[in-house]
Amino acid sequence: MHEARKLDETAYFLDRMVALQNARQELVWNLSAFLTAARTVAQYAREEATPKPGGQAWYDAAVAMHRSIKFFRCKRNLNIHLEPVEPQRGRCHAGDRLSERECVGRTSGWCSDGSGPDHVERW
Repeated sequence: MHEARKLDETAYFLDRMVALQNARQELVWNLSAFLTAARTVAQYAREEATPKPGGQAWYDAAVAMHRSIKFFRCKRNLNIHLEPVEPQRGRCHAGDRLSERECVGRTSGWCSDGSGPDHVERW
């Protein structure tokens, strides 16, 4: 449906974040937009799949297989519904292969281990 367009949007915001690594506020604004666009890709896929036979099972399996989908869902939900997600200063740079816990602020564990507020996961 519209997933390809949103993937292009995420690529745009990722490029902007790489270019703005030294401009903190602009980087944070682009991170917020990136998280929203990335989460929307999965939402579009779900909306397209669920009316079809076996579509919900396919979507659930796809989400379970890809940590990145869960990660972006979680971070977008935190960013929208709880507090702005802040990258850790000086810890993560373009091309780094660090874990989400190393790159994202104090809310990072709330989604990956289920220890955070119940309302965060429902969105």
